[in-house]
Amino acid sequence: MSSDGASTSTKKLDQEGLNAILKAHDAYVAGRQGGRRANLIMHDMAGLDLNDRDLSDVDLTGAKLRGASMQGAKLTNSLLFAADLTMVNLEGATMSRTDLRGACFRGAILTDAIMIEADLREGVLARHSNNTNLEVMEIGSTPAELTTVLAARTNLTKAKLGNAFVVQADFTDAILKNAQMARADLRNTVLIGADLEGADLSDSNLAGAVLCGANLTSTNLANATLTAADLRGAALDPDATKTAYFGSAKMAQGLDEDGPSLKEIVDLHLPWVESSGAEGQQAVLSNLNLSGQDLRDVNLAAAKFDRSVLFETNFSGADLAMADLSMSDSRGSNFRHSDLRGASLQRGVFNGCDFSEADISPLKIHTPGTADDSSDQEWPANLEYAKFAGANLENAKLRGANLSGADFSGANLTGADFTNATVTSANFFGATIAGTKFGGVDLSTVRKKSDD
Repeated sequence: MSSDGASTSTKKLDQEGLNAILKAHDAYVAGRQGGRRANLIMHDMAGLDLNDRDLSDVDLTGAKLRGASMQGAKLTNSLLFAADLTMVNLEGATMSRTDLRGACFRGAILTDAIMIEADLREGVLARHSNNTNLEVMEIGSTPAELTTVLAARTNLTKAKLGNAFVVQADFTDAILKNAQMARADLRNTVLIGADLEGADLSDSNLAGAVLCGANLTSTNLANATLTAADLRGAALDPDATKTAYFGSAKMAQGLDEDGPSLKEIVDLHLPWVESSGAEGQQAVLSNLNLSGQDLRDVNLAAAKFDRSVLFETNFSGADLAMADLSMSDSRGSNFRHSDLRGASLQRGVFNGCDFSEADISPLKIHTPGTADDSSDQEWPANLEYAKFAGANLENAKLRGANLSGADFSGANLTGADFTNATVTSANFFGATIAGTKFGGVDLSTVRKKSDD
């Protein structure tokens, strides 16, 4: 309440009243008689059900939606300026180009939401007082607040998050390409496997953030703070460490000079494979920087490379069946003719790699004590949320692979075999598809251009 008596109160709605307003709005959108565009400025709809409602272009400035359920809601081009969205469930909602300046999302669920070009910058709600002077009225925090939000797989491409308060949020596998996040507070935020290519993180605070397997190529990290951040396996530009503060950050390291050499580790691994673990020693090469190493034609079946940097490493012809390359930075590496049956490439960055003629199909596992293969099981390769932008997969075998959320944009898929693969939310934009096999694949589940 202002000193001159101007009111800042909201209008309380119950479910019945809200349903009536939205029914009239649906008629308005459809051009039916009796339709009326919804105006929900400064309305209190806390705890109400707005699931799957089409609220596109609706003005919800200053609305109070605390605890509301808005799963699957369509809010494209809507105004949610300074709205209270605390603890709201927006799973799968569409908020592309939505004005969310100054909105409070504290504890909200944004899993699988589409927020392309959403505006989440700081915002202050202003209105005229009773004496016609322009007064400023703040609702919640002035910067957009996303503290403790659950935003796994959320698409925030080109979103504006400058100065946003995003502490302890979960953005696992989120898409933040070209997002504007300068001066954002991202302390202790989980960004595992997130795609931050081209994002502006200048002057941001990422202290304690977890960025394993994240794509930070072409990302502006000027003066960013990454103290105690976990960057193992993250894809970084070579000059990134010169422009940001990485004090005590966890990053992939070279082999211990006092320990076994790479050749010794590889030599011990072969008898381990051939004896099913009875002899030798498994090659555990996790969290290491092995960039540029020549491992062609080497038997590395079931070896561990998770969270490692394998930039431009040569694995051509190598046996990598059941190997773990999850959350690795393997950009530009050579996997031509390699055996990757049953391997895990989950959340790895393989942009620009050569996988031509590679076998990434399921590995048959023989059941002990059986004479034939009738009871054999198949272990599919896991490529969930892996990134293959611009990669060459010509004639690669990916039969039955899990490709959920994988990015094949601009990749060469000529002659590749995707038979019975899972492609939910996979990105094939700009890929070369000639003679590619998609038998048994539900292509209706891939990402649509309207979601990009």
